[in-house]
Amino acid sequence: MTQTLDLRPASARSAATANPNTHAGKISRYARPLKVAIATPLGAGGRGGMDRLADLVINHIDTSAAHERIAVTRLTTKGGRGKSYGALVFASSLARFAALSNFRKFDLLHINLAAGGSFTRKSILATIARRAGIPYVVHIHTGRFAEFWNGASPARAARIDRLMQRSSGIIVLGDVFKTMVTQRLPGCAGKILVLPNATPPRPKTQRHCDAGQPVRITFLGVLCAAKGVPELIEALGQIGPGLNWTATLAGYGEIKETRARASELGIADRISTPGWLSPAGVDTLLANTDIFVLPSHSEGLPMSILEAFAAGIPVVATPVNTVADVVTDGVNGLHVPPGDTNRLAHALAKLIRDPDLRALLGDAGFDDHSRLYHPDSYVARLATFWQQASI
Repeated sequence: MTQTLDLRPASARSAATANPNTHAGKISRYARPLKVAIATPLGAGGRGGMDRLADLVINHIDTSAAHERIAVTRLTTKGGRGKSYGALVFASSLARFAALSNFRKFDLLHINLAAGGSFTRKSILATIARRAGIPYVVHIHTGRFAEFWNGASPARAARIDRLMQRSSGIIVLGDVFKTMVTQRLPGCAGKILVLPNATPPRPKTQRHCDAGQPVRITFLGVLCAAKGVPELIEALGQIGPGLNWTATLAGYGEIKETRARASELGIADRISTPGWLSPAGVDTLLANTDIFVLPSHSEGLPMSILEAFAAGIPVVATPVNTVADVVTDGVNGLHVPPGDTNRLAHALAKLIRDPDLRALLGDAGFDDHSRLYHPDSYVARLATFWQQASI
């Protein structure tokens, strides 16, 4: 039997339960939906994982039956045009949130949290919510949060502790982040939800049938040392001229430096650096990808890996933080140690040479995405968590 979740605010549910035959009870069955404010840095269409995940959640709710039970408002806390513009964006969102909170226009605040300035901004929103009697949940995204928390001054660390302790729930991307929180704040263990990210389903990449065509390697992300791009270029240079491959490194960052090093290694004609791609550009690129690579030194749970899974593309990745939970070595991808250029070159060469292994790993990732990282199951779990946290 199908069970329908009741995602109305607690007050509406209580009124209906108390006396469903009264006029008030009958009206409450059709009470307004649960109203959630989601705080993200750049807003709709933002480049980062937090905004992309928020886009997915909001779009899924708006285009499904869930919109009858949940109403989502986005709060942009940073903007993407420099510090001065970001300050204006944040001030505007603060004023808007404070005004609406005073009139009880929200039932819950969902805080997407990274380190540094993200904590500062989101903690101010949490304070406003708490003073207005609105519960909030904290959603930790960055793989560097443990470093940020442990390295904070005593005063800032205490503020981080309070943000977690006063929340109605904490969402983490994997068990490593749950352990991070519970070791520091054991009292928060009962309100933590482990919820890996999700991405939309997509058609499988069309595999090459002609052995003469180059194997297509893709990287998506910021071109920088933290993402392992310098060693990726070095590894591609080590593969040698005997293997037929091309690589696309898409994203903003150190594009000129990446191109220059590729030229020095004599592989510039094999490498494309198109810059940051639109969602349509990402779709096109993944539809023409045979191997996805992300040799990062630190990650939360990259959306790009899940997008590769959704397209049935084998993944070469460093098993940092939650990546180790998602990419299983020899099952749906290959592991390489962070910073190990030789191992990275070996893994890429292995997949270039072996189309059957690429197909095996890609099919496993595709199945994993359908079972574990689909928006339907993600939004259903998130909605249940919101409902519980709003009580």
